[in-house]
This record gives sequence, C-alpha cells and structure tokens, in this order.
Amino acid sequence: KKWNPGHAFSLQSIQLRIATRGIQLLAPGGLMVYSTCSMNPVENESIVAQLLQTFEGHISLVDISDKLPGLQTIPGLTKWCIMGKNKEVYNSYEEVPPHMQSLARPNMFPPSQDILERLHLERCIRLLPHHQNTGAFFVALFRKLDKTVEVSSTQEETSQKRPAEEITFNEDGANFKRARYHRENPFIFFNEKDITGFWQEISEFFGVDPSFPADQMMTRHAADSGRNIYFVSDSLKQIVTLNQDRIKFINMGVRLLVRTDLRNDKDKRSLRLSQEGIAIVNKYFTKRRIVIEEQDLINFLSHAFTHYANVSQSVQKQLENMSQDLGSTICTFTIKQHNLEVPIIFVAWRGRSSFRPFVSHSSRKFYLSLLNIDHSTINDIIEKLTIEEKASNEPRIEGKTNNEPKIEDS
Repeated sequence: KKWNPGHAFSLQSIQLRIATRGIQLLAPGGLMVYSTCSMNPVENESIVAQLLQTFEGHISLVDISDKLPGLQTIPGLTKWCIMGKNKEVYNSYEEVPPHMQSLARPNMFPPSQDILERLHLERCIRLLPHHQNTGAFFVALFRKLDKTVEVSSTQEETSQKRPAEEITFNEDGANFKRARYHRENPFIFFNEKDITGFWQEISEFFGVDPSFPADQMMTRHAADSGRNIYFVSDSLKQIVTLNQDRIKFINMGVRLLVRTDLRNDKDKRSLRLSQEGIAIVNKYFTKRRIVIEEQDLINFLSHAFTHYANVSQSVQKQLENMSQDLGSTICTFTIKQHNLEVPIIFVAWRGRSSFRPFVSHSSRKFYLSLLNIDHSTINDIIEKLTIEEKASNEPRIEGKTNNEPKIEDS
C-alpha cells in the first residue's frame, strides 16, 4: 500500500549504477541481460538509453525478438512520459516543476529523435501479463564489443566505498538513507538423513506421495529446526550446490512449511503448510484435505475463525474421517462459471474447535468477487474481518515468522 510511481525516481539511479558496473565487469564479447519486473520506462528504456550513450561504441543492444519463439512480446518503447508520486504526468523535463527537478532528472525522458534512431530501443522486449498469463517483465540484452573505460561519478564512487550497504527510500521516493545488510545463514538442502528421518514423519502426517522431490527442499538451519522450509527447482538446486562457495545467495525458493509455536517443537504438527507453496504441494499431499461447499467458502473468507458448528454437514463428515490431530488442512472448492472451472485451494489450520484460513485480504476479496458478491458487501466483510483480527490479536497474513500466532489455542 506504500507503493507509488515516484519510487521509480529513486530506483533509477540504483539500477543505473548496478547495470553500469555490470557492463564494466563484462568481458569483451560477453552478454549481459538487464531485466526488471516493472513496466515503468524510467526503470527500463531510460536505463538502456543511458547505458548505450555512456558506453557508445563499446556495447550494442542485441535484437532478441526472435530468440524465444512462441513467447508473446512487444518491442521496447521509443516514446514515453514519466509519472510523479501523485500520478501527475510529465511529457518532458521542461514540464517538471522546480521542486521536483532533483528527483525527475533529464535522463529519465526519451533522448532526441536522432539519438533514438541510433539506440534501437525497439530491440528490447516487454512481456505483458494478459498476453500469456505471466508476470510483467522488461528484458534487454547487451553485447560488449571491446574493453570499456571506467565511468567516474560521485554516485559510482559512493556506492563502491560502501559495498556492504544498500539504499532505501521513503514513501516520497526521496531522501536516501543507508542500512546495513542483514547477515543470512547459508541455505542447506535436505540430505538422505533428513528425508528418511525428520521428513518421514511429516510425510506420513500429510500423506505425501513418494514421487515428491524432497531433496529439493532446503532451510537456513538444520532441517528439523529451521523456521521455514523452502522448495526450489532441480536446476536451481544444481546452480546453488555448485556455487555455494562462490556466490552469496540472499533469497530464493518458495516457502512450503512454516514452524509454529506448538509447545512440542519436534512435533510433526509444529510445521504448518504455507499458502505460498500450496500450488506445489497440492498434487503430492493426499491427507488432511477437505472439499468445502460454497457457504463454507464464504464463511471461511468472511471470518478470522470458523467454528466447526458453523460448517456444512459434508465438511463435518470429512472431519470425522480425518485424523483428529491439530495441524494444517488443505481446503478446496471449484467455482463453475461460463463453462469454466476455477479451482480455489487454500490452507487452513485445524484447531480444537475451529478453522483458521491463511488467506490474505486481497485473495479473500478476489475469491468473494468470483462468487458474484458485490463490492460494497465485500468491503463490509473485510472491514468486519479486520476488527475480528485485531480483537484476537492475530496477524492477517502468514509469514511473520518473528510473530507466529499461537494457533494451538484455537
């Protein structure tokens, strides 16, 4: 909720320094990909244009439009405007008011037409979410032609003097401040002992299919004491394993399991499923699953807790046939609309007398809208839900690992 378009003003200088250093370190003939998950040209085409002008004659922009056949893309922009914090639009630097000129700089706007023709920004590609159900991405590929000279600037020198620091920004997209990196423990992949020991009990509890690739799970501590258990693809595992001593990996993987505050820390129930990883485990975890009805879904999404007395008879019967242990449960429901089936899958905690779904407010709104509930009613539901959560002192979204709810009491 703190995001605004003005953040790009601060990000642009950081991204430009990173990309500049990448070009300097690149060997002649080498390739460098510059990619963001933003559609803001201030973070994309303006960076590419600045690099091509700074290293003119030393680097070139590679046309990659035909490198990924079947992938729907659009060319990079050659004309754009920039947007401020309050969504005010500036078509040129001359339109930027004086109080904004320290943030919105000339190099954020398109260069002149004669320069644009030399840069060939159309060789960049943009991936739009609605074209093939993906995230939004910008990609540019540079080739280094020969050795480049060092770029000297106050920002470059400052960033090199403080290699262990990062730049953050406030809500206005200004006022840089520096903060030390948090030291992270290295990632540790599950070994054979973990899989046949610690993981075996978890696997039996959730009925995990033997084909599940448990060796692709990892933690930052020993497997039986890690706060979070993550999952990565086999190819990423190989990259990490081969480069653990050469590269510091800060963050990666999808969180599958999160440790709770159950009194017996070694108990199999002390790890709950993470909503973040439900799409991965769904086809492998065969136990502790319930198929809910539409009214159950509405109740679950409308309240922080739903008592068993308020669930459908179908769900009550499924609960009778399930292990009575406290712990995570996978809830599924299929919405059928216009000859389409939309599966909804989410994690809920089965307590002693109630369910607690781990679904964010934004997802709740989306699911309720799929049930054709009007927006005003949805807003009322979320408002009442927020009051419930505050009253029970429960965080609304999973993942606050330093403030885990004591869900054994529910």
